[in-house]
Order: sequence, then C-alpha cells, then structure tokens
Amino acid sequence: MIDQMVKKMQHISGKGITVNEDEVRSFMILVRKSMELMVDKDRASYSTLNLFCNWTAHTKIDQSIAGLRTLATINDVLVQVGGLKGTANVLDPLTQAIGFDQLHSQLLAFLNAEGVANHLDDNGIWATWVDHLIEIISDVPITFPPLSTLSNKARKIYEKIAANPIKPGAGVVSIKLSPVDYDAIGWKGQGILTCLLIRTEDTTTIVCPISRYALGGVV
Repeated sequence: MIDQMVKKMQHISGKGITVNEDEVRSFMILVRKSMELMVDKDRASYSTLNLFCNWTAHTKIDQSIAGLRTLATINDVLVQVGGLKGTANVLDPLTQAIGFDQLHSQLLAFLNAEGVANHLDDNGIWATWVDHLIEIISDVPITFPPLSTLSNKARKIYEKIAANPIKPGAGVVSIKLSPVDYDAIGWKGQGILTCLLIRTEDTTTIVCPISRYALGGVV
C-alpha cells in the first residue's frame, strides 16, 4: 500500500508546472493517507501539512487544533498592529500566518522522509502548486465549532483569543480565502483578488488581499 502511494505521489510531483488542480488535490489526499499510517509522534511533525491536506478534502475545518491555532495567530497579528484600522499594514504577516511557508517546509521534509523525489523546492514549480491549492481551499472556512462542543485544547485556544481580542468582543473566530471582485465594490482597475476574509465574534468581517510578495508572487 505504501509503495503504491509513493509511486503515485512520485508521478504527480513529477508533473512540475504542468500539474493541474485535480492532480494537486489527489496528491494532498495521498499525503494525508500516508500520514494516517504514521505513529502520532511522527505525524506531529507535520501539523501544518496535515491541516492543508484536510483543508483540500473538506467543506469546513472546525475540528483541527492546528487550524484553531492559525486563527489565534491571525488574531495576534491584528492586535499587534492596532486592530481593524491597521489591516492595510499587515498584508505580509497575515499572509504568512495562514501557513504556506510552514506547509512548504513540512511537505519537503515529508517527501524526503518517504523517499519521494520531487522538484517542489523550485520556486516556480511551487508557485504553480500554491496557485492550485488556493483554488481548492477557496471558500472553505477554518472556524470554531459551537462553543459547547469545544475540547479542552480548543477551549484554551478560544480563551486565549477572547482574552486578547482585536477590540472588545471581537476576537477572530473564522477565516477563509475567497476571490473578491474589487471592481464591483468601487476599486476600479484591481479586478478579482484572492483575499483573506476574517470574521470576528461580533460578526465583523475583515477583507484583506493576500500579499503577492509573501507568497512569492503566486496569486
């Protein structure tokens, strides 16, 4: 079983910049299956990779501790820059907080450990893969489940955010990547941009374009 999955991952990773969206989705599912066969200690080294694998396979992420920690990181970034008024200055740190850098490093480490030869350390090839990944996870939220169902770990993350909100009663509770037509909302000449939509507990939604620089110019 492992040998077959390695061969399939090898085949798809060899596609380079010619890879398509369905192949990237299949690849991430293969990675996820491979990680399910690992012992917990080894799998813990790939928490961000596991999050993105689940992100590609589901319509909502609300049971992932790594995902909830991402919400806490994004909340902290917004708090550090002074809340809602500072969002124009945090495109790069917000983009980085989503976790694409960690995804890249963990994926390369995983493929090396599994013996899957690849060229995903090439920036041009990786840019193509991230472009497809963004399409796959677009409009799939990472969100807290109902508070009454929170596990102890999830509750600690929620309490951390609630104790350090962007403004009173406005801690981050959900995010998603989504295309936004800036021409349609009055910003002529911008076209459709991939944005991070951040929802806070008071139902405010912050719309922040993803930084091309922070993603290596792939969006």
